[in-house]
Amino acid sequence: MANNLSELQYLTIVCNPNQKEKIQGMLIKNGVRGINVVYGKGSINKGFLAQALGFETEAQKAVITCLTLIDNAKEILKILQDEFNFLKQNTGIAFTIPI
Repeated sequence: MANNLSELQYLTIVCNPNQKEKIQGMLIKNGVRGINVVYGKGSINKGFLAQALGFETEAQKAVITCLTLIDNAKEILKILQDEFNFLKQNTGIAFTIPI
């Protein structure tokens, strides 16, 4: 994939299941291969903390993970912000971990 492994990033995206197909398509369009998807269940209860932080409790989540190069990861994060509104509250979370 890359000659320099220090350029690899482990990208994690947590989103609503109804966004999974579009996000997977965007990842493939941007050259990402080896995409993993798992489904999870939210665990936060609608209580004081959730209300104080403005969290919406949603039962189902899709967790998408993959490896990509650092420059590609930056581009994907920008697309998630611009096209999938990830800067907006309760839309999704995305982050990278250096490999």
